[in-house]
Amino acid sequence: MGILYAALVLGFLILFHEFGHFIFAKCFGVGVKTFSIGFGPKLLSKKIGETEYALSLLPLGGYVAMVGEEDDGECNQEKSFRSKHVGKRMFIVLAGPLFNLLLGFVFFAAVFMLYGAPVLTNYIGAITKNSPVEKAGVLAGDRVVSMNGSPVNSWNDITRIMSKYQGDGLIIVVIQRGDALLEIKMRPELVDDKNVFGEQVKRYVLGITPAPPVLEKGLEKAVTQSAKTTVNVTMLTSLGIWKLVWGEISSDNIGGPILIAQMAGEAASVGFEALLMLSGLISISLFVMNVLPIPALDGGHLWLFCLEWIRGRPLSKRTEERVRFVGVIMLISLMFFATFNDISRFFK
Repeated sequence: MGILYAALVLGFLILFHEFGHFIFAKCFGVGVKTFSIGFGPKLLSKKIGETEYALSLLPLGGYVAMVGEEDDGECNQEKSFRSKHVGKRMFIVLAGPLFNLLLGFVFFAAVFMLYGAPVLTNYIGAITKNSPVEKAGVLAGDRVVSMNGSPVNSWNDITRIMSKYQGDGLIIVVIQRGDALLEIKMRPELVDDKNVFGEQVKRYVLGITPAPPVLEKGLEKAVTQSAKTTVNVTMLTSLGIWKLVWGEISSDNIGGPILIAQMAGEAASVGFEALLMLSGLISISLFVMNVLPIPALDGGHLWLFCLEWIRGRPLSKRTEERVRFVGVIMLISLMFFATFNDISRFFK
């Protein structure tokens, strides 16, 4: 079942990506020869106007074939992709990844709208044994009111204040226990920890964990929380790729289709909410991957168009073909490497 869920999720995400290219090509007057759902031999097709709409054999995404896109003798036509201003071509190419970013936002917003947005309050959930807070007499269930004079309204405020602490003296914490306000002084402890990428880091901690999140519903909360989640996931994904490229984190973090299938199956078994969240994460990953400067991807085309804009003329056809060939080799190598990682992970 995991393979089926993965195929459905990836197929829809890629199809929506191609729809972004399609709709903006139409908006900018570029002729679209074919808009296909799926790849391979066409099972059904119908021509409406200049565009053939097709359902193809392999239902994994789709593709858009534009007039003059491959410099096939149609480049002088009015509706040719290559005849349009380079700025319009850049936007048509960028529209696909942007639609994935938008879709990720929509998935997150749907989850928060249907199930509620999780919000960590300023209540303490648990106390670590022999930690600074336990020695200071703090109890689970206490509410943190302020730290060093700064008001605390949510757990994010506690995280923000602690991230700025560099071992410079005591922290004055005001907590509420029942109707009483207590002022407690304590010195955070420096411990070895791991960040979200599994890297060893040192951080100052008090020894507290948050109470279970409160689920807040409503359109405004869903939209704002989805926007924050979209930004955070995009930044973390981009940073993770940067660390992989520079060897700061293990290549074991790279996953391919087998891992996606496994994750999709697990998410579906948990519930529709988990599957929607996973779909949002994958959609944003597709956005980040597609804007990378790899010639075979949209990001590679964007860089070529930027170079064309700066030079005032496009690269020669031969140079462009060489660049794209290198990009295809890079992409195929990455796919093989990711699949090999999946298989290795499976047998561990």
